[in-house]
Amino acid sequence: MMEDKIQQNLANFIVNCRYESIEPRLITDMKYRVIDWLGCAIAGADYPQAIIGRQLFADIGGKQDAVIIGASGKYPAACAAMVNGIIGHVSELDDGHRKAIGHPGSVTLPVALALGEKLNITGKEFLQALAIGYDLFIRLGQTVNPSHYAYWHTTGTCGAFAATATAASIMKLTAEQTNNALGIVATLSGGLTVSFGSHAKALNIGHACQNGIYAACLAEGGFTGAPDAITGKKGFIAATSTQDNHDSLIHCGETGLLSDTAFYKVYASCGIQTLRWMPRSIY
Repeated sequence: MMEDKIQQNLANFIVNCRYESIEPRLITDMKYRVIDWLGCAIAGADYPQAIIGRQLFADIGGKQDAVIIGASGKYPAACAAMVNGIIGHVSELDDGHRKAIGHPGSVTLPVALALGEKLNITGKEFLQALAIGYDLFIRLGQTVNPSHYAYWHTTGTCGAFAATATAASIMKLTAEQTNNALGIVATLSGGLTVSFGSHAKALNIGHACQNGIYAACLAEGGFTGAPDAITGKKGFIAATSTQDNHDSLIHCGETGLLSDTAFYKVYASCGIQTLRWMPRSIY
């Protein structure tokens, strides 16, 4: 596969992946990940970061698309995803991935919940979009790391692409629109590790969720993005990593989804892993 075709092929994968082609064990696993994230959100709902975020968007108001956890009423989908992204990550209990060095659930669940509520999607469409978002996060995170993490917060940066993939699946974008959305979010993605220890760490996640929806909506409206924004000479990987092996981005498809390679936590700490409390039947 030519390097300049990788982004288009990722877009094709996002558009063509279907629930019926995803292995049942991965669907079961994803259901547990939804429950896990909801638990993280319950734990994080009253952190200062969550309270400040809720208040900001309560004051701004806007179109009534989706719920913000802990707030009354409904808010624009991108705003709901932003605040819920903060809420789901701030307790440091969210699932993670060793090789990708980040948290795929934190940047996919808030997007799927907000857009799912707005568009009234089915449970199958919801789980399908999550599996796609997880997969892209893990593949891109593995591609840019470990060098990327020296400065860049993977959950914020690669997370924006995962959020876009999740949104594109739910919104049923075309392959061309999805390719544009990936190009758009490449220039929106951000998040520095210097923010660790401050409220801005969780903002990296909320920002990724919000920008994923913005990118998908802009692309749906006809906005264009660079077709080589991910792997081009001046693209995301070149700008944020010293890695040059793109194999993880090439071999994607329903039969090789990586969502179940993420780990769960039982302690509120970065990188603590255990699977003992999960049902053995799904592993």
